[in-house]
Amino acid sequence: MSSDIYAKPDLSKKLRYNRKVREDEVEWEERQVADYEDPAGIRNDQTQEAGPHTQRPPPVQTRSFRGAALCLGVLCLLVMAAIIILSTRQKFCPEGWKKFGCSCYFKSTEEKSWYESRKHCQSRGSDLVMINSKEEQDFVMKLNMNRESWIGLRTVQQHETQKG
Repeated sequence: MSSDIYAKPDLSKKLRYNRKVREDEVEWEERQVADYEDPAGIRNDQTQEAGPHTQRPPPVQTRSFRGAALCLGVLCLLVMAAIIILSTRQKFCPEGWKKFGCSCYFKSTEEKSWYESRKHCQSRGSDLVMINSKEEQDFVMKLNMNRESWIGLRTVQQHETQKG
């Protein structure tokens, strides 16, 4: 019977040594070996992918990977739930407001100056509308029912540089 003396040791077996000295001054060893086999009772030291004498990772290492995978899965579910909740909250405008695109619009029936109208909007956490597209302009016209209203404007200033 031959064996490979350079092979990695099989750490799945438990060994216990007991070294004693007898009365006649002779050393002797007592060995207890617990050999664990797979549930089918057949030991398979070779796998097709890994080759001979493949060692399995210890159960503690496997459990820690399972725990990490479980935590990662729960974290993914929580993130998905938060995204769904936040996206549904953003779909609704306050009562009395109209939605167009990603914005909410409110048409006041009070007649005020531009400055007073802007302050009124800002007190509600908004501002006067700034129209950025033809579609938005059509929506605002329908919202106003073709009547007059204030809008917010931006001015773009171009500075001329003098070379001298």
